[in-house]
Amino acid sequence: MSGTRTSGKRLAPVKESRETRALRRFFPEGRGRLTGEIEPGFFEPGSPRVREEGRVSGRWIMGGLFCIFTWDEHTYVGTRRDIRIRGYSIVGWDTQAKEYRMLRAANLGVLHQLRGNLRGNTLPFVSDETMLRGKRSRVRYTFIRKKTGLVDWIAEISAEGGPWQLISKDVLKYS
Repeated sequence: MSGTRTSGKRLAPVKESRETRALRRFFPEGRGRLTGEIEPGFFEPGSPRVREEGRVSGRWIMGGLFCIFTWDEHTYVGTRRDIRIRGYSIVGWDTQAKEYRMLRAANLGVLHQLRGNLRGNTLPFVSDETMLRGKRSRVRYTFIRKKTGLVDWIAEISAEGGPWQLISKDVLKYS
């Protein structure tokens, strides 16, 4: 088990591992900006495509084991500021399950637990199945590292086992 100190069945504190260090490409320590768009129909049937802008930040805790990733954004319909969306995620490597995990909460009233799988500069997280708008759904958040301090964040949904549909696409620029 990379990064763990165990003796038989005894659990002991874990240190930062190569798996947790790999996450820093997607969730760097510090602050940044978020810009992107949310697809038409996301907020309600017939709602327009909206632009979103805001701030993001990453803070590594527990000796580099987990990152608290936050975002605070506003949506815009034309030039009119519309909805404020705030969210928090805890991201890390689960040494027992041997997989990346994310717990994500947002003021839209959602709390998702997701599992991730790192493939090069792409890190998708897929949620457990949950009820969204009366349908059994999964959410997928894919982070794609473009270069140092520049990450694409793509959100998608699959309802009733159907194909993945785009919710939003954002660019995260860290300073």
